Amino acid sequence: MYRMGARKKRTTEPVIADMSLHVLAYLVVKAGFTFEAMRADYGYDVLSSPLTPMGEVENGLVYVQLKATNRIRVHNPSAWVLFRITKTDLDLWGSEQCPVYLVLFDAQAEVAYWLYLQNY
Repeated sequence: MYRMGARKKRTTEPVIADMSLHVLAYLVVKAGFTFEAMRADYGYDVLSSPLTPMGEVENGLVYVQLKATNRIRVHNPSAWVLFRITKTDLDLWGSEQCPVYLVLFDAQAEVAYWLYLQNY
């Protein structure tokens, strides 16, 4: 009889990454946009297009970089958060012609914070 050893376990990181992607997909589609998760991560996780109220695709694209964690530190009553990002990512996002949003998802609190990066 074959005796099984220990099996691979799903760690917290991929769980909260999946949660954040699905929560964002729901909210983006509900707001009237398409939602396309990118397979390879080269600075963007989601590509989205606006839709008219009749469901017709409009011109324009929106990029989203999604970050997930178990706990986001919220500072002061104005609810700003501290999160480290690389200079290479900032350079990429800042030079993009289309809008780019950074979305931080707190899996424990089940809340997300977003920032329109070109305005930052």
